[in-house]
Amino acid sequence: KMTADGLKRWDAYLRGLKAMRGRQKSTEGVGELSASTLSGYHSKLKRLLSLAVREGVLKQSPYDVWKPELKKVRYDIVDYLSEDELKTFLEWSPKTVTEKKAKDLFTFQCFTGLAFADTQKFDISNYKKENGKWIATARRIKTGVPFVNVLLPPVVGVLERNEWKVPKMCLDWYNEVLERIGKRSGMSIKLRSHVARHTFATMMLRNGVKIENLARMLGHTNITQTQRYAKVLAMSVQEEFEMIENKMFH
Repeated sequence: KMTADGLKRWDAYLRGLKAMRGRQKSTEGVGELSASTLSGYHSKLKRLLSLAVREGVLKQSPYDVWKPELKKVRYDIVDYLSEDELKTFLEWSPKTVTEKKAKDLFTFQCFTGLAFADTQKFDISNYKKENGKWIATARRIKTGVPFVNVLLPPVVGVLERNEWKVPKMCLDWYNEVLERIGKRSGMSIKLRSHVARHTFATMMLRNGVKIENLARMLGHTNITQTQRYAKVLAMSVQEEFEMIENKMFH
């Protein structure tokens, strides 16, 4: 049975793990597990132990006795690339095969809005070509929510370079390579997988896509999830007005 002491030991074990490079089984790893990965492991175990309590297998969840120190993952923060930054990223030339894979995968996400898990399950056979466009209605891996997807020219370019497949990478390794690419290409924010999805969403809204349609593109369960992108753009416009006011009238 899992006890508070056992939970502490498991937490220590997780914090000692290293993210692996793709499917490589080397024990060296490439860096510590991310805060979101660590929180995800604890979240799954906590739900399982809560179920065990409800079913009478355990009298008490060890999480009620001891709580691990976890960095709060902020889902309300939206980091995204501006149009100029996205253009700079697309023009940046990778130096290694790994960087090329990461750039292609990030580009794929930026122009499809797909979450990382959905990119790794991508199958071109699920798409039908209609009027010269690749179109599909599928379900998100994480939530099972339907979404509509059309492959834009940059996405088709990525697929053509990779034999109509999406590059496969371990999420932690992918994020580490992206961070390195971001620094070398002069990005103003830390590049991570989720930045691509945010970039897609803000890009669609800036170019006049209705928020209801964006929700379908992203596979959101309700429009409230999508509205945060509109709020971010509104705040960005407000900041631009404030900048002009400070320059011209102070």
